[in-house]
Amino acid sequence: MKNYFICPVVSAEEFEKYKGQLRVLTRDEESKAFNLQIIDFKQGDVNGDGIKDNVFLIGNKPFGDESPFVDNITLIVQCGKTQRFTRVKLDNNAGYNPTVFLGNFIKDKAEQILITIDTGEVEGQYTAIYIHF
Repeated sequence: MKNYFICPVVSAEEFEKYKGQLRVLTRDEESKAFNLQIIDFKQGDVNGDGIKDNVFLIGNKPFGDESPFVDNITLIVQCGKTQRFTRVKLDNNAGYNPTVFLGNFIKDKAEQILITIDTGEVEGQYTAIYIHF
């Protein structure tokens, strides 16, 4: 039996250790009709309070784990100080190999979030979404 959880407080080491075994939510495991998983995870201070926050990129893998295609991609940020979650629904929320990157693009005290999603087009196009809390 697989372990199930909904965005717990985890360290980067814990996430790396268990990410292959854990699922966020699975509605129909047999048909993979709704296979919501943590796609990527980073830690960094994205709200500027000086405490590392957990940044989750979650999504549905409708064709199973073997396929790099993900839809219903959603960003979830857990405040390191309050442990509260903020959900950010993305407009362009489907594609291949979505990743999250944290960096200080505008040189302030907080890191900003950059999400990249390969569109699957022949020309190598991708969607880049920039988020600043």
